[in-house]
Amino acid sequence: MNLHKEAHSSLRSRTYLREIVFGVEDGLISTLGIVAGVSGAAAGNMVVLLAGLAGMFSGAVSMAAGTYLSTKSERELYKREAAREAWEIDHQPAIERKEIRDIYRARGFKGKQLDQMVKLVTSNKQVWINAMMEGELNMSKPTECSWKAAAAIALAFVPGGLVTLAPFLVFEGVTALLVAFVLTMGGLLVFGSMKSRLAKTNVVVGALEMMVVGMLAAGAGYSIGLLFGVL
Repeated sequence: MNLHKEAHSSLRSRTYLREIVFGVEDGLISTLGIVAGVSGAAAGNMVVLLAGLAGMFSGAVSMAAGTYLSTKSERELYKREAAREAWEIDHQPAIERKEIRDIYRARGFKGKQLDQMVKLVTSNKQVWINAMMEGELNMSKPTECSWKAAAAIALAFVPGGLVTLAPFLVFEGVTALLVAFVLTMGGLLVFGSMKSRLAKTNVVVGALEMMVVGMLAAGAGYSIGLLFGVL
């Protein structure tokens, strides 16, 4: 396997890992919001579990559908724009060659080095198209398979939700909610830090941000549940 293929394989792996991390986080947060709301309304464990399971599976399907449609649209847009660039290269090569020259001049190439780069890029049509897509349109070729990305985020969403629901199989009432809250915060701490590592940002800040989001979801859900419980 050459370096180019290895790079694309690595990028695909990181992309699917990102979907898994996001899926678990969403499963944790959304399910916590649901069970907190139902618990706040003073419902029994069975009602909490049923509501949580319904929300978890509908959330997984929704996330999968959204991911599938967004990645499919991204691929279709790239394909359409690449076809347009190919047509322009075939029908107005002089203009497109000048644009390539401008792109690489802006990147610091000069003189003979610039001439050589332009000649090298324009000697291969696919390389030329890719260079135009990245340099002119700032578009990189999508590496995700739409259905695989959708499956990854859906399958990751469910375990996240189950972590939050599990305490309601063992404990009752407020105790179950508190244990669910602690487990969810722990999960968000772990996966928030993983997301930050993928994005190459501050790990501590990323983990704390996810915990804050989880706390807000739990607080909002519980408050709404209390309100409806009183009404």
